[in-house]
Amino acid sequence: MKRFIIFVSLVTALTVFLVINAKAQTLDTTKVEAKDCKIHSFASIGLVSQYLWRGTMLDNKPNIQPILGLTFGGFELGAAGSLSSINNYYEADLYASYTYKLLKLSVTDFYIDLSGTANNQSYFNYSDTACFHHILCDLVFLGTEKFPVKLTASTMLYSGWDLDNSGLSKYTTYFEARYFHEKWELFTGAITRQCDFYLNKVDAFNVVNIGAAYNYSIDFSDSYSLPTIFQLCVNPQMEKFYFTFGVTF
Repeated sequence: MKRFIIFVSLVTALTVFLVINAKAQTLDTTKVEAKDCKIHSFASIGLVSQYLWRGTMLDNKPNIQPILGLTFGGFELGAAGSLSSINNYYEADLYASYTYKLLKLSVTDFYIDLSGTANNQSYFNYSDTACFHHILCDLVFLGTEKFPVKLTASTMLYSGWDLDNSGLSKYTTYFEARYFHEKWELFTGAITRQCDFYLNKVDAFNVVNIGAAYNYSIDFSDSYSLPTIFQLCVNPQMEKFYFTFGVTF
């Protein structure tokens, strides 16, 4: 419960800071469009052949991945999940983010159950031995039209799967560069040290995610199309090769 309170306090502080910052920017603007002050909601459902994330195969069976969120200006609150169609894998995430010009800052609480035992304990249990909650902070440079490269630095703030021999957090960081060209994405990612969350067993800087993604839209009519993505990925550290696809409804 103590760690849950710390997490809620962190998200609350981030929210207050970003809202105050957004209001301050609004006061400095001579003209504000009405749509900028509205709250917008969004939702989608994804289906992936395998759950591949940052070069790590979290589940090798098809997964259903819903997402639901609200946006206000550059601020976003949401929930996302992933449920295996065959295995016990279950994930329910809460996140808060703020985008200012070309930068995006986000905090995500990944709630991951690999064994199907999460229902046997309280969701609010943030103890190191529980290992269901994993909190990451991401700072992302979104790129521009002339420089279509997205740069990500993602630090593990808390996780029972990222502790040193003394039981202290190692704050493992994942770095990624992703280049966009028409329907293609080329990416490479690396982590700073050994981390069970990324299934990385070598305690050194390692490249764990190299690959390409192709975005394809299946047109059923003039008013409806189905976004589809194909992804090829190599994890050099684990000596693995993956080919996955996904659709979004």
